[in-house]
Amino acid sequence: MNPKSKKEMDAFYKRVEDPTNHSSERWDYLVASWIQHITRIMEEKKWVDDGSTYYTKLIEQLHDEFEAPIVDFVDWWLKNAPKEGEIEIVDETSFIAFDRMVKTWHPCTKESALFIFEEVMDDFEEIWQEQEDKMIQQIKDDGGWVEGDFVDIKHPDNWKRLEIAFKEFDMSQMKYRYDGKESEWIDVSKDLMKKPSLTEPKVWLKVLSEFCVQDEYSLKFDSGKLHDIVYRPNILLKKWFLPNAPSGKPSNPIYSKGRFTKQRIPYTKYASHIRFSYQP
Repeated sequence: MNPKSKKEMDAFYKRVEDPTNHSSERWDYLVASWIQHITRIMEEKKWVDDGSTYYTKLIEQLHDEFEAPIVDFVDWWLKNAPKEGEIEIVDETSFIAFDRMVKTWHPCTKESALFIFEEVMDDFEEIWQEQEDKMIQQIKDDGGWVEGDFVDIKHPDNWKRLEIAFKEFDMSQMKYRYDGKESEWIDVSKDLMKKPSLTEPKVWLKVLSEFCVQDEYSLKFDSGKLHDIVYRPNILLKKWFLPNAPSGKPSNPIYSKGRFTKQRIPYTKYASHIRFSYQP
């Protein structure tokens, strides 16, 4: 990028990010950014609320970062009732069409998102299948999810019948008890420990470790951290014990009990259908 084009781009972003700018250029930028985020939610989460903090943050970003400035634009437009010639139309869109576009805009919901992408749903199905295949293959390549190591509990209702124990000072060793069957110790280091040493636990393992000693896990809502330490354990537990489960929170063993506030700090409280414990 040469200095001139960089200067032009800097000027462009300065214009379109200016909340006092009510040109069609800024509108097009805001709507394009909004649609891009809607597409991201579609690709990454299928617009399925799986109970994860990451999904919640994506929706909060949609409302707070992408829709809020559009709402302000629409409010200004409705209150000031601009006439043709009083606003710069920078493309071939007529004033009447642009006026209708602004006045009929509405925030996105799951239903409207699915309608937007209705004609290209096959493309998303391919994206989702590729993501699922890649995740499964990674678990297999890492040496986890070995045939015979785990039992398929068949249905989410059976999470409550599953007990999982970790060695107290070595969570790379795990055993389970289900339906009268108790496994031997299983080496799960390749799934739960960081590479290459396989001795340091992954960040999200602290969720399972806390469930070993208490019934609930509290996760502070930090907008700067999108890494979901609850979603990852759910994915792995389902791959181990419920491999044919559909996506979405009804299949999750770890579930949200809702949002709470303590000393003005919001947090989400989680519980688990599985009984976790430590063993010597």
